Amino acid sequence: MPTRLIVRRLGFLVLVLFGLSIITFVLSHVVPSDPARLYAGPRASEDTVRQIRHQFGLDQSIPQQYWIYVTNLLHGDFGYSFTTRRPVADDLHDYLPATVELTLAALGVIVCLGVPLGVVSAVYRGTIVDQLSRAISITGVSFPAFWLALLVQLLVSKTTQLSWLPLAGRLGDTTAPPAHVTGLYTIDSILAGNPSLLWQSIVHLILPALVLGYGSLAVVTRMVRASMLEVMAQDYIRTARAKGLKKRVVVIRHALRNALLPATTVLGLQIGVLLGGAVLVESIFAWPGIGRYATLAAESLDYNAIMAVTLVAAFIYVLVNLAVDLAYMILDPRVSYE
Repeated sequence: MPTRLIVRRLGFLVLVLFGLSIITFVLSHVVPSDPARLYAGPRASEDTVRQIRHQFGLDQSIPQQYWIYVTNLLHGDFGYSFTTRRPVADDLHDYLPATVELTLAALGVIVCLGVPLGVVSAVYRGTIVDQLSRAISITGVSFPAFWLALLVQLLVSKTTQLSWLPLAGRLGDTTAPPAHVTGLYTIDSILAGNPSLLWQSIVHLILPALVLGYGSLAVVTRMVRASMLEVMAQDYIRTARAKGLKKRVVVIRHALRNALLPATTVLGLQIGVLLGGAVLVESIFAWPGIGRYATLAAESLDYNAIMAVTLVAAFIYVLVNLAVDLAYMILDPRVSYE
């Protein structure tokens, strides 16, 4: 039953977050660093540093610090960021929507381009379309995201025809963001009824979304192609063709639905890849998301921010995998989870 599946996965989510919090907390605290000195500044006296260390509980043992952290976490308190000097929860409120918007845009690129390209490649196997699809898959897997981002920025900056594509940021420097409703500028622009702001938001999304989604697009394309080739060789596909059904009906209605089952699993796994790749892509494109926030936190050894980003990413990843399992049951009614 879906209800039992959801309850079991949510229980599993609690265990994952608990184990991950222990590992991340221990690793972040055994690193030879002094967050109190970072917060106080290089010219602060030892007394000032000692007071800050006592204020944030840094002078206690690691088990005591972890117990305090977990207790605060259950109340929605992720701690205090030594880098931004704000509560981490406020930082996540500001930065997380940008990453969600970028990830959804990259996911849209993967689905809208990867799935059709894989289907066409399988249907026209051995043709120039198939060769082009395989070339895209190979290059997508081979190119590192950060190298591709720098290459795309260089190409756009040197090409006058593409000069309308911005190289950094979510909006122009002189453009005010829309009123905060969801934090996603595209949706907030629609809610505000501002078409020009919506266009700016979309234009700024194009390059980072393409770069972030290109590697996963290659993986999904290869999976859809392989699944389609396997399904197209089944007996029921030959029966559908023998009945005189149109090729488009056979491919879309009979073959594609079954071929999407393994591709759905791969697509769910790519969410983790996108969240991990966002760290580099956001840094290069100056995208104010949790990826860039995590990079700055890692450079400053801001362990509260690092742990918060890790836990949020794990939470999203487990929920996505739950959604994939539910999608399996929709795509194939024969699938059940006992």
